[in-house]
Amino acid sequence: MISPVQMERSVADSPSTSLARLTPTLLAWYGRHGRDLPWRRQRAPYPVWISEVMLQQTTVETAKPYWQRFIEALPDLRALAAASEDRVLALWAGLGYYRRARALHRAARQIVEAHAGRFPCTLADLRALPGIGPYTAAAIASICFGIPEPVIDGNVIRVLGRCLALEENPRRGRGRRHIEALARELLDPARPGDSNQALMEVGATLCRPRRPRCGACPLASGCAGHDRGTPEAFPPLPPRRAMVDSFHVAVLVEDCRGRWLLRRAPRGKHNEGLWELPWIETDAAPLRPWAPMRDRLARTVGFALTDLGEPVVEVRHVITRYRIRLRVLPARPADSAPGPRRGWRWLDPTRARKLALTGATRKVFQAI
Repeated sequence: MISPVQMERSVADSPSTSLARLTPTLLAWYGRHGRDLPWRRQRAPYPVWISEVMLQQTTVETAKPYWQRFIEALPDLRALAAASEDRVLALWAGLGYYRRARALHRAARQIVEAHAGRFPCTLADLRALPGIGPYTAAAIASICFGIPEPVIDGNVIRVLGRCLALEENPRRGRGRRHIEALARELLDPARPGDSNQALMEVGATLCRPRRPRCGACPLASGCAGHDRGTPEAFPPLPPRRAMVDSFHVAVLVEDCRGRWLLRRAPRGKHNEGLWELPWIETDAAPLRPWAPMRDRLARTVGFALTDLGEPVVEVRHVITRYRIRLRVLPARPADSAPGPRRGWRWLDPTRARKLALTGATRKVFQAI
């Protein structure tokens, strides 16, 4: 176990003696091995911003087609600001974490209104925008405006935590300060954007959570974790919360004109603003008979249901730490049924499929 005194000495000494001297090696490696990603081909702030927001909680390979489609549909800041929220959410559909898209939309409008459409170029002004925290602000500032501010994301924390053989939580307190100090030492002030991207690239492609490729890493000669032969042991992270199973039953209600019943998830809900089928949560995996659930589903939509048959489809979906198992039953409104409750709408299936749908509803439509 490294004592606090040894750790302080390590952090003070190692950047200048073993890691900071490797910055040229890191940049040279990045020049040869950095991935050719579409948002790296230019340094304009708008496309970089879109990519950085999409890459929060999303892998590069997943984000690439969404980024391309988003940029083609809304090619600049003013186009995004002028778009409706429905349009933005529809382009985002499938990426999840829709608060990111709403914040992106609000930020674009704020830039147009408060900055005359010119992208802010200081850390303070960037941080003042909705949805932009320290990480995103540092990425835009360094890549697009040459501001020497280190980017600290999960990849960087893992790389530097291993280089330091850090035995403290790297996300808070002294452990976080050690990471930030070393990241700043490694930053080339003449090429801050490349320095940040190079470090993130090492974490994404070499210094992976499991089975790191230390033999190909440009920082290996200064890495204490590699020297000890146990890089995967560093840095310590709190255990992830256990996954929770959740069981839902939904109804695909079809009227006499072949329309489907959907609503926009209300404000304050996880899927706020996205369209969804009527559904209820159950205590366990629902089994026959389905009739006892009819009254609950009827209360959800505001009218009596009939013709509840066997499930037409079952889908599985994950939201944060919840594993959702959703069974979808066919149904029709009873003959005497009034109109649906406020918020529900009858929609042509072709139009419904084009809306900004919740992830589970989108999977249902893809399956039927």
